[in-house]
Amino acid sequence: MMRVGADINSSFKMDLLQSNGHTNGYYFYITQYDANSNLLVIDSYQIQSTYPTTNTNLTAWNAIANELSQLDPVEHPILTKFNYNPILFDADVNGTEDVCNYILVVAEESARTHDYFSVGFSSSAEIIISTLVGGEILPDSITHFESFNPDYQDLCVIDTHMEVKRLNHVTFSYDITNMPGISAQKWTLKNNNENVNDIYYSNTWLTYLFKHKGDYTVELELTDVNGNKNTINKNILKII
Repeated sequence: MMRVGADINSSFKMDLLQSNGHTNGYYFYITQYDANSNLLVIDSYQIQSTYPTTNTNLTAWNAIANELSQLDPVEHPILTKFNYNPILFDADVNGTEDVCNYILVVAEESARTHDYFSVGFSSSAEIIISTLVGGEILPDSITHFESFNPDYQDLCVIDTHMEVKRLNHVTFSYDITNMPGISAQKWTLKNNNENVNDIYYSNTWLTYLFKHKGDYTVELELTDVNGNKNTINKNILKII
């Protein structure tokens, strides 16, 4: 089985609120290992737009995001690999977005070339002298690029009852059966918890992407060249 879904872009959240002790005058940086030289490269920039005084100062948040989004890719080849999005909330639930607590920074592409080694704020443009005064990268927001192109390391064999997350696909086969002369097969997947249609399949291999949670019964009916049938049921799969 293996995960099915889109690759994950690298991302992080950036807090620049003056009310949290942050101020202009420091360098926002992203580091990345060069694919050719394997050397660590730093790309830094000193934000000119005034930091927001409070989380309701949406004009300041937008000005910073626009400034970073308009950087020259020749001068800032790493910083310009990312999109800068102030995340706005409707705090008083009146239909108008009125609060921003951070800028969400997301890589433009799902690729290792658009990942980062480190990110933060420094008192120097050339070397990293980390400081929280210039801003904070929220620790729980650090996300690195992850690819879900499956390989052998993503595979596992289910031989007893097992829990599998939704949006994984599982392949069933009867390669080790002792029944000779098989001429036909019929697979049936039954969800024992939700009111969903049973799944039927008639090929040798059954590969299915599970969308619904619940315990599944897997049934296989084999028919040989003489018309003899053999049916087996197993409840070995729970989708969570």
